[in-house]
Amino acid sequence: MGRTERFRAVVQRADFGLRQHVVYLPGDIAARYASRLRLRVVGKIEGVPFRLALLSRKDGSRFLSIGGNLRSAAKLREGDEALIEFAEDPHAERIDIPIEMQIALRQEPAVRRKFQALTPGAQRSVVFYVASARTEDTRIRRSHEILRKLDRGELAVQQRKRKSTDAD
Repeated sequence: MGRTERFRAVVQRADFGLRQHVVYLPGDIAARYASRLRLRVVGKIEGVPFRLALLSRKDGSRFLSIGGNLRSAAKLREGDEALIEFAEDPHAERIDIPIEMQIALRQEPAVRRKFQALTPGAQRSVVFYVASARTEDTRIRRSHEILRKLDRGELAVQQRKRKSTDAD
């Protein structure tokens, strides 16, 4: 799996256009990944497992975005110090699709092909929307809702792609 990084960092509120909670990597660790623009990592924060993207800012700093579900599971709040361990994800392209969405995709082969045509990042966004629901009923509803939008070409990722194609 490669080198495992281990450090402590404070959970901070960040506003990069979207309000989110983040942990910044210490400078020496961030420097080791400076040339890696897109890097998916697996690890633990306070013992709770995660699969995330290692993100960067223009100033060269690197951080992990810690979503609400992960923060809750790790019992972390803004200002808390957390123990973080991570390594490069050996299965970076793998996307864990919730069973409710898998069933919906099997029922609609044409929509499944449209989903598979999305970039891995767009697929992760769609899956995150479904998987972040707390209840099975909500995951089922979101699966059908998002796949209807995908089928109609109404997802934001499809709109951006269409606009850039039109501009060419």
